[in-house]
Amino acid sequence: MTETILVTGACGFSGSNMIEYLAEEYPDAEVVATDLPGSERAEYYTEDPESESPEPVYYGEMIEADEAEFVPGDLTEPADVARIADAHEYDTVYNIASLYDYFAPRDALYAVNAGGTRNLLSALAEQETTPRLVHWSTLGVLGDAGFDEPKSENDPYHPENRYCESKVVQEQIVRTFGDRIDTTVIRPAPIYGPRHQYGIYNILSFIDRVGVAVFFRNYPRKYQRRFPCAHVDDVVGAADYLAGRETAVGETYNVLSNPIKADEIAEFLAEELDRRLVDIPVPEPLYRLTAKVSHVLALRAEKRARKRDERPLVEAPTMRYLTGNMWFSNQKLKESGYELRYEDPRDGLRDYIGWCRDNGYLESPTDRTSRTEGLKQSVQQRLPLPTN
Repeated sequence: MTETILVTGACGFSGSNMIEYLAEEYPDAEVVATDLPGSERAEYYTEDPESESPEPVYYGEMIEADEAEFVPGDLTEPADVARIADAHEYDTVYNIASLYDYFAPRDALYAVNAGGTRNLLSALAEQETTPRLVHWSTLGVLGDAGFDEPKSENDPYHPENRYCESKVVQEQIVRTFGDRIDTTVIRPAPIYGPRHQYGIYNILSFIDRVGVAVFFRNYPRKYQRRFPCAHVDDVVGAADYLAGRETAVGETYNVLSNPIKADEIAEFLAEELDRRLVDIPVPEPLYRLTAKVSHVLALRAEKRARKRDERPLVEAPTMRYLTGNMWFSNQKLKESGYELRYEDPRDGLRDYIGWCRDNGYLESPTDRTSRTEGLKQSVQQRLPLPTN
């Protein structure tokens, strides 16, 4: 019997990668993709005319390329959800759909992330045969870890922004259906990988453009921050692996590479991007004070931006993430038997940087050398020839 799989949020970055993964790993499965039509999806995001739009790229064309069936729908509309749920008898559902935008209005975040998830699970629970469901959450529901030990799945919620607050409610809704639907929750770290042009890509692009990787070396050394990330191949791979494990039913898993220290990642990025590393020693009390002031200023700028219906240059939650210690454990995922493809994040980032260069999103060393030689020739042409 042919397996039928539903992927929500299928036209986003993670969703399109899930579709691509299923096409490769389960060529005989019937894959159904659902998402808002592109024109409707754009309405949820506030664009910034002064910089790159934060609106995620819409990967609708990949659904057709991977021969998945596309069923357009809005999870906030019960009628749409009922139509999607009744279209097939699903064996597995990957619930990826969410409004991922720190700047989005609170009511929009809760309508999509909480309300949409409730609508979907309510409709699935009414089916004669309920599917296996893997739900996408975020490590942000746990908040800053401090410096004693990494946060695990057993730590209490501590969301630090409205997006993560909505994801907490979303997780809680999923758990209320645990007696009717076999569910598993995954909490990815910030995701990156081919085609991604936001988040971690912005860090790489900034270093590439300014020519330096600035690193604050905190003292005492115990206050060194960690860098959490997850390659999209590991996120979709872990989701598939856990969907097939009875022991994962009712469980939650952090999904990330080994969280290495900030100095290690800074040194790696400087070397890999062929940029200069600027190491600035900072006493921890001074760093915390500066971070607190920066966060307050970012909050004020965000408040002013909301009044103008414009996106701020730096979102307050992003500032908080950059100055906090986002240290999380992936031990439970490893103990489940899943083998991370990119256990060391440097391996995944190296591959991603290569993809960015190949596709023109980052400058390659060859391009840089060619440009430098061109400048030298241009200067030499303007200089007077030496005379004997």
